[in-house]
Amino acid sequence: MAKRSRKQKKRVQKRPQQEAEGKVKPLIMQRSGLQIVTLFSLMLAAFMAWQLYPTEGPLRALFWGLAAGFSIWITFGLGFLLHKFAQRRRDA
Repeated sequence: MAKRSRKQKKRVQKRPQQEAEGKVKPLIMQRSGLQIVTLFSLMLAAFMAWQLYPTEGPLRALFWGLAAGFSIWITFGLGFLLHKFAQRRRDA
C-alpha cells in the first residue's frame, strides 16, 4: 500500500472540518443545473414525440412527449426535496 504524502494528509484532515462549517461548494451551480435539466427534458420530449408520431398521430405523440419531459422535472423535484430534507435533518 502506498504512503500518502503530507499534502494528501492535510487535504484529508481539512475536509471534515470544512463540511462541519458548511464551506463545501457544490459540483455545479444551481443555474447551470436548471439549464441542463431544462435542455434534457426538452430533448427527451422532442425525441419521444418524434418517435411516436408515425404510429400514434400528432396529438398523442405530443401528449406523450410532454409527459416524458415533465417526468424529468418530477424526478428532479423529488431529488431536490429529498436533499433539502436530509440537509435540514443533518443541521438540526
